[in-house]
Amino acid sequence: MAHRVGKGPANPLAIRAVSGLALSIVTFAAVYFGRPYFNLLIAAGASALAWEWVRLCGERVPGVRFTILLFGVLTVVGVASLYGIERALILVVLSTAALYGAEWLAARARRGWLAFGALYIGLPACAYIAIANDPQWGRATIFWIFFAVAATDMGAYFFGRAIGGPKIAPGTSPNKTWAGLLGGTVLAMAVGAVTAGYWLERPVWPLIGLSAALAVISQAGDFFESLVKRKFGVKDSSAIIPGHGGLFDRVDGHIAATASVAMANWASGSSVLTWR
Repeated sequence: MAHRVGKGPANPLAIRAVSGLALSIVTFAAVYFGRPYFNLLIAAGASALAWEWVRLCGERVPGVRFTILLFGVLTVVGVASLYGIERALILVVLSTAALYGAEWLAARARRGWLAFGALYIGLPACAYIAIANDPQWGRATIFWIFFAVAATDMGAYFFGRAIGGPKIAPGTSPNKTWAGLLGGTVLAMAVGAVTAGYWLERPVWPLIGLSAALAVISQAGDFFESLVKRKFGVKDSSAIIPGHGGLFDRVDGHIAATASVAMANWASGSSVLTWR
């Protein structure tokens, strides 16, 4: 007897793969072609993150405080793109202060969290633009960050599922294991070796070590976002990316990693890709 073929529910893994591929293509194209496409991508991402952050903090969207946050992050991206990172960083501080003042006037119970969003979104936006502004190493650095963080996430997921074992912080992120962290770090180190040895033709050990550090930092960023979501009692920051959840759920590791690399570049006066 033949079975009728009906329309069943969509495969969640297929949806996740298609949306992830589309997001990756757009991102890689923007990085490859550079200004103004990359800067417009940062502006679009910052806008989406501002919307998610306000919702995460329990605010009505749209509203006065959302308008302040959105205007602040877009102004930061614009100033960083046109006038330099130093002026943009001043605006990050000013927008944070303005949001805190708005929270204080509204006598919010969780005062400070919404204002923190201006830092949490504005600083990484400045970091991305600062790295991309390097005409020699900017594009390569951003690609390295993307692939190293992606390898960390993949390694953490597959090693964690295959090996299991003790949890890192079950109260904050119950699915994260030490085996997953180790697996993610190993894959990130492999990305560093390939990037240095085959793409850049440079000594591999410095970038292997930096990739391992980047893996730990990106996982710390993931844990921080999990902590924030637990504080506000939500599972995902939103549902704007089919199969993935919110944009924050995808870029939490990138935020921490990119900010760290930008600070390392600034402190050393050179790109981390040139370290020996």
